[in-house]
Order: sequence, then C-alpha cells, then structure tokens
Amino acid sequence: MWSLKCANAKIDKRLQYYLIGCVFGCLLLMILPKPFKVKRSTTEEKSSLLHGDYPYTYTDGYKRKINLPGPPQRVVSLAPSITEIIYAINASKYLVANTLDCNYPKGARNLPKIGDRVHPDIESILQYKPDLILGDLFSSPVQYKQMADLGLVAIAMKQTHLDVIMHDMLIVGKLLGQLNAAMQLVMKIQKKRDLIIDRISVLKKREPVRVIFLYDLNQLVIARSNLWVKEFVTLCQATDIADEVSKLASPLSQGLMAETNPDVIILALSLEAIALNKREGNIDNLAPHSVWKNSAAVCNHHIIAMDKDLLSSSGSRILIAMDAIARAIHPEISLSL
Repeated sequence: MWSLKCANAKIDKRLQYYLIGCVFGCLLLMILPKPFKVKRSTTEEKSSLLHGDYPYTYTDGYKRKINLPGPPQRVVSLAPSITEIIYAINASKYLVANTLDCNYPKGARNLPKIGDRVHPDIESILQYKPDLILGDLFSSPVQYKQMADLGLVAIAMKQTHLDVIMHDMLIVGKLLGQLNAAMQLVMKIQKKRDLIIDRISVLKKREPVRVIFLYDLNQLVIARSNLWVKEFVTLCQATDIADEVSKLASPLSQGLMAETNPDVIILALSLEAIALNKREGNIDNLAPHSVWKNSAAVCNHHIIAMDKDLLSSSGSRILIAMDAIARAIHPEISLSL
C-alpha cells in the first residue's frame, strides 16, 4: 500500500511538471509575433542556435514593416539596452559596432562607436556594412527612414513596459539564433518579478509607499522614471510621486504637502557621484539643500543611492534593477529563493 502511494505521488509530481510546461509553452505562443519553424544547423558549432524561417517580416516600434531576407551576421546596436541583451543571450559575435552610450558589459566598451543613441552617425554605420541595425525609440523615425533609404535594415524596438521589453528580448533572440537563451532570460525576469510581488503582498501596508527619484544633488532635479520602472514601482505597492510634485508651480520652495512628501528618496547618480557624495555625507543629509529636511524619507533615513545607468536600463540588468528598487522601497522583505 505504501509503495502504491509513493508511485501515485510520483505520477502526480510528473503531471504537475507536465502542466507547467504546457502553460509556459502556451505563453510563448502568445508572446511571439507568429509561429515559426526551428532550423537547426548540422554543424556542432551552431547546434544550439535557433533561427526562424526567412525571409521574415517584423513590425517595429514605429509600426514599420521590416523585411529580413536572411539570418543577420553583422549587427550594429543603437541602444545600450539592445547591446546588453545581445551579450546576455551569447550573441555578441554578431555585434560589429555600437554607440558611445553602450558601456555594459565591459566587452561592449571596446567595440567601434557610431555616435550616441540619440544621434547615430549613419556614415559611420555604413562603414561596418551591417545586415541588421537594432535600436529603440530614442532614435527618431526620420533617422530610421534615412537608414532605410540607404538600403539598411533597421529595427526600432519599443522598450517600454516590462512585458514589451521581454517580448523584444525574444525577438532579438529569434533574429540572432539564440531563442533558447532569450527564453531563459525572460523566465528569470518573470520569476524575479513574481517573487517580489509575492513577498510584498504579505506586508499588508495600509497606504502605498511614496517614492521619488532624484538626479543631480546640486540641483535636486526630479527624474521622470522609465515606463517599466514606473510600472514596477506600482507593482511594489508604491507610487512614483514625480508627477504630483511637478504639477506644483515651485515644488521645492512651497514646502511638502501630504501627497508630495516622499517616504523614500532614490538618488539616481553615476557610480562616481555616489562614491563622492558618500565621502562628503551628502547622500544621508541631502546637504546643502534643506527642501527635503522634513520629509518622511529624510526623517526616517530612507535615502538610497542607485546607479543611474541601472535605472535607465531596459536590458538584462532589469534583473538587478528590480531587486534594488524593491529593497529600497521595502527594506524589510527577503528576496532570497
């Protein structure tokens, strides 16, 4: 009887794993833009690569239909987040150039540069003879049209909300033959997001935590968060109050009202600025400025400095950023698995 129960338990466990696999498979079919057949190379070197059928048509962030005749071999990245994704899915061998803003990971710094993400130099791009250019909406539709007129294949990824970013990751993985690696990256992000939501849900706080992001301690510039950061702050049962503060005529001179009194201040600074201000004691006191001295964040010593590049990332470092933001808002939670 005991052995029969054990056998039944094993069967139930296998059935559970089978159902989980089926559910994840259905989610992938919903995320990917269209079904595609998997082509495996016969060579040992490319046995793990997955490419979609070609020619392939994709509608990008500017709603342009982009036709790709075949698998790309020479890629130029116009955005730091795209560069991060390419490295994270082990497809950096296809990357021939990127922008001055692409500083992560370290290997990306050594690649040839084609200008910055806002003003890419199209003449420089032409020198590297790319068969695919991947960027985001920081580059304008006019710039993408100029590239298209020159016969270049350029795709603008949306890189907005978290689900859209994960969809972009899958597309990059599909285009560069690393769909398996892209799927694993997306699964890690989903798992981290679900863990954070689960751990925060048991806190049962009465009111959402009021959060504000500041750039530049010298001027106390209020930062508008990326869409995915603003969305994630909400998932953390918090409110980004930048919009409320900005509605005031002179928010820093009128004093703090209830809706503009931050519980948490997150300073988005460069790593060098963080180190310098820590040495000078500015981060703890927001010195020499006194506009926040009576805020809940300052009174409760709830001021956190974060790498601004981490907060602006829409690439693989989202994993690190989500963890940092969640801990900054709710330092009491445990995010260990």
